[in-house]
Amino acid sequence: MVAVTRHSSSTPPVATFGLTLSGCLALVVAMGIGRFAYTPLLPLMIEEGRLTMAGGGIIASIHFFGYWTGALAAVRLRRLSVSTLLAALAGVGIVSIGMALMSSYAAWLVLRFLAGALSAVVLVFVGSTIVRQLNLAGQSELQGWVFSGVGIGIMLVGLLTLGMMHAGYSSTIGWAVFGAIALVATMAVAVLLDRRRELSPVVAATNLGATTRLPAGVVIAYGMAGFGYVIPATYLPVMAREFVADPLAFGWGWPMFGVAALLSTLAAAKLHARFSSRTIWFAGQLVLALGLLLPVAVPGLFPILLSAVAVGGTFMVITMAGLKEAHRLTLGHDVQRAVAVLTTAFAGGQTLGPGLAGWLHAATGSLSAVLATSSGAVALSAIFILFSSTDREDNKY
Repeated sequence: MVAVTRHSSSTPPVATFGLTLSGCLALVVAMGIGRFAYTPLLPLMIEEGRLTMAGGGIIASIHFFGYWTGALAAVRLRRLSVSTLLAALAGVGIVSIGMALMSSYAAWLVLRFLAGALSAVVLVFVGSTIVRQLNLAGQSELQGWVFSGVGIGIMLVGLLTLGMMHAGYSSTIGWAVFGAIALVATMAVAVLLDRRRELSPVVAATNLGATTRLPAGVVIAYGMAGFGYVIPATYLPVMAREFVADPLAFGWGWPMFGVAALLSTLAAAKLHARFSSRTIWFAGQLVLALGLLLPVAVPGLFPILLSAVAVGGTFMVITMAGLKEAHRLTLGHDVQRAVAVLTTAFAGGQTLGPGLAGWLHAATGSLSAVLATSSGAVALSAIFILFSSTDREDNKY
């Protein structure tokens, strides 16, 4: 068992800066590219005749199944190392380039499965190891900057795709560019996290009453958040394109989603100084439910863009709050397993979404039914967040 070295609040700023930047860049790669590059490129792939809406939904579901598989593997692993992180990040770059080099639908299924699995491993590492190290250094407020990498990645990919659509470039170019960016960012993370340095905050839950058994209601609510957010996270540009064909108009939906995710992580870090993680999570879940319902209640481009802000501005707040609960309930012990359990639940929820949405779209020509259903499920599950029993008071984790 690897011992944990507790750092004081006097930990050098350079060390915490390197941790924060490396975590941010890792999430830019894993989430912005590995998870979400597919979303803005999907309309291009459909327009180019490379995919149908239903086929795109199946690929998305396979990708999220890969994410679930990666999270489940992280539950089983005793400890994730820096080498594992770097291998996963490089893998995201390689499979993204593979999307450009291969044209077989079967190959795309495999590549997107791998991208999902690798992304989950990165999130579990960042959400447990890097966050725990910042906690030990007395710099928990920097977590907002770490998780801003998700929004930065989404915004970067969205803006680049918008530019490529305007310039007439194909989705193949997009995949190649995003893969190259991922590989460059991986090299930067390797420099920031000198591989000789031990990052090992994970220990077995053997004292202090720590436990890896999270309340079932908390796990269910986290899974429902995954189910709810994934519909707009997969189909937002496609939904917007139904109302306007100009990429300079509908293409802004995804960058707005990213900006909202970016700003929300920074705001959440401030909110956690005043409110408990469960209170923030509960509020975020309700706003997410409202955002899902907006395009159904008021069809049109503007409500879809508002939905992008509502969903993009809450799914990372929910993620951060859920991971804080994992740290809080385990008192930081064996937190890798707790984070992986929540990530597995989230992945399970989002695996169901795209395939269901694609099937309903093919059957009805609209995503309204699945949006309304997911909105109700998210709102109902929010109740579990407040009423799941726990023995501990909230703390700095």
